[in-house]
Amino acid sequence: MSLFTTTGLTFSNICCFAMIPDCTDYTELHFGCAQAGFINASSTFVRKFCGSFSTLIVGGLLAFTGYAANVSVSAKSIHMILAIKIAIPILTLLAILVLSCFYPITAGYAVKMSKVLKKKYSRENRRG
Repeated sequence: MSLFTTTGLTFSNICCFAMIPDCTDYTELHFGCAQAGFINASSTFVRKFCGSFSTLIVGGLLAFTGYAANVSVSAKSIHMILAIKIAIPILTLLAILVLSCFYPITAGYAVKMSKVLKKKYSRENRRG
């Protein structure tokens, strides 16, 4: 059970952080200015915002099954706890895998962007 939870949550966190340098290079290449601070701030805000709702969502799901703190746990609540611990991370992992197929920046394109930006910087440094 822990393996499924860890895999789903790890992939979702890694994908978010791995995309930041790509997005920074992409904006610099296509729009002329690096927006690393804005992209990092936006990413952090979205993660914190979604994280603030996670407790509300888990509490709501458990309340839906009739969970109460000082009462023995019902079978319905146990199934919901297992769904929260296993199904949601697996669904998150699957969603990330599907969405990453549509991510336009491939490894080859990232290398190409890097080369173009390095050329741009070397020309600017020569000018002075």
